[in-house]
Amino acid sequence: MERLARGDDAAFELILERYKKRIFGIIYRYIQDRTLAEDLSQEVFIRIYNARHTYEPTAKFSTWVYAITSNLCLNEIRKQKAAGKVFSLHDVAGDGEHERMNGIANGRTADPSEQLEKEEIAAYVRKVISELPDQQRMAVILRRYEDESYQDIARAMKLSVSAIKSLLSRARENIRRKMAPFLSRSGETTGIDD
Repeated sequence: MERLARGDDAAFELILERYKKRIFGIIYRYIQDRTLAEDLSQEVFIRIYNARHTYEPTAKFSTWVYAITSNLCLNEIRKQKAAGKVFSLHDVAGDGEHERMNGIANGRTADPSEQLEKEEIAAYVRKVISELPDQQRMAVILRRYEDESYQDIARAMKLSVSAIKSLLSRARENIRRKMAPFLSRSGETTGIDD
């Protein structure tokens, strides 16, 4: 950001390359609309670029970026709820095919019925996460998919560490409750536990 503030646009390219997949992944997991996720990802980078002269490093850079991302997602959900719109889950099951093809390409094929059951569970976990209350969902995405610490999530979401732990605890309980049929059948876990 210091280089960017001095007019070094190559620094912005570096930020873009380093964070574009992560930011898109967070937003897509949260919003579940590819086009909107692309638009919001671009907005994150516009905000980063526009803040080049005012950025003050008070935490890790990634935490600051995740704070921008989190705020945009939460604001978008509020805007959509106010407009009476609901996000669809049209692409939730699509990720399993991508994972299966990656496994085949990397020589990691499993028993087809076992693979199908794992994909079914993974799709259902994504669906359950998408139905969590807004702040629980963002905390889970940052913890589970981005492997952020409680402290960094708290900074990004502008909450206390104890509030984040409470959000994650309630989220785990919600997920366990909704996943009970799958978990008892397969012996799997949600992967949300720390």
